[in-house]
Amino acid sequence: MNLLLGDKFESFVFGEFSVSLGLANSVFAVGCDWLLTGPDGTVLDQRLELSHRQDWKLWILIGKVISHVSISDEPPVVLAISTTDGYTLKVLSSLSVHEDWSILALHGGPFFVCDGEL
Repeated sequence: MNLLLGDKFESFVFGEFSVSLGLANSVFAVGCDWLLTGPDGTVLDQRLELSHRQDWKLWILIGKVISHVSISDEPPVVLAISTTDGYTLKVLSSLSVHEDWSILALHGGPFFVCDGEL
């Protein structure tokens, strides 16, 4: 996932069942559970049904640069994306038959899809 290193969060599109994160060089679509934690590890935001959501904190990532990416080897897959100032977005695959997340590199780069397994 070196493709994300150094990339910057630029925009978000929120849908009923998913969120798409626009980065400078790629688009990251998430349709499974996710958590946003602050530098101290406190959960700031997470996937919730829209009817239960009062506000979004995911916008905190806009303008932040990705400094570290890790992905688990075993299902369920956990993708963790950290910023230079300590925020971390953890994406937790669901092992369902549906696509959990995808990354599309802009400008003709690679395309990755996770459906619970790598």
